[in-house]
Amino acid sequence: ISPMHTPLKYGYPLQARAMTLHDIREYRRWHKNAAVRAKRAGFDIIYVYAAHDLSLAMHFLQRRRNQRTDDYGGTLQNRIRLLREVLQDTKEAVGDTCAVALRFATEEFLGEDGVHNAEAKEIVHHLADLPDIWDVNVAAWYNDSLSSRFGAEGYQQPFTSWVKQITNKPVVGVGRFTSPDTMVRLIREGALDMIGAARPSIADPFLPRKIDEGRIDDIRECIGCNICVTGDMTQGMGRCTQNPTMGEEWRKGWHPEQMNVKGKSENVLVVGSGPAGLEAARALSERGYDVAIAEADTMIGGRVTHERKLPGLSAWGRVIDYREYQISQKPNVET
Repeated sequence: ISPMHTPLKYGYPLQARAMTLHDIREYRRWHKNAAVRAKRAGFDIIYVYAAHDLSLAMHFLQRRRNQRTDDYGGTLQNRIRLLREVLQDTKEAVGDTCAVALRFATEEFLGEDGVHNAEAKEIVHHLADLPDIWDVNVAAWYNDSLSSRFGAEGYQQPFTSWVKQITNKPVVGVGRFTSPDTMVRLIREGALDMIGAARPSIADPFLPRKIDEGRIDDIRECIGCNICVTGDMTQGMGRCTQNPTMGEEWRKGWHPEQMNVKGKSENVLVVGSGPAGLEAARALSERGYDVAIAEADTMIGGRVTHERKLPGLSAWGRVIDYREYQISQKPNVET
């Protein structure tokens, strides 16, 4: 089902049919029932989703998908109607104990065919204090998850920082925030109330704790390589360049920060100081081995020492920097 008769995305040989008013009532009922089930399951925050070009609530906002001539199409006020109704339904159903958050894409970079900043500002004005939390980003997924090669840290800020000026409710923002300094600055400037850090939390699940404890140099800072995204796009296992335990915690019992104690051996030789060699040396030293790293070059880091100098890839150097700092603190590692 869709606002209009339309082919499905991603090349599937299927067609969505235009929703009748009965379909819209049913969709609202389904969404409300889902929210109630989530509340019963013990969730504290229930999301209404109008982002990433994924949901009906967003499709009704888009001119290219919604050319209806009834009360749900045409003017912006009409195109907002379904999103407003779903928000109200959700708050009435679960709002006594759960916060209702709205994930909202403020820019699709498609001009008048998509949601764009000028129109998004009108939408936020119309719905300003209806959600309990605004969670804002750009769409679609490929714009929201830019790699460091194509987007700097906080690249979404020009398209989302204005939301907090319109609503009195808390605002969460994303954009591959990896630096604690950047995060704190945005909070102090009043651009955001909370930082959303998905990829940075994959790279280091203990990011907030390390900031709180002042252990800034111990943060495995996301390099924005997007190998985590490729796992999602290919329906495969997630991976992380900075955090080799990612996706293996449940399967192999690996912990990002806790190592098994060493075996009977005392000494380990690691040949080569590329990313794998440095990670092996770091992990083995944590386990209690005396580690010797043999490197033929005059610098450690392997191929990354050259890759980090390429345009847009300076962030990749964090793979070396983090591990070089960690092993420099270990009396049982020699290079």
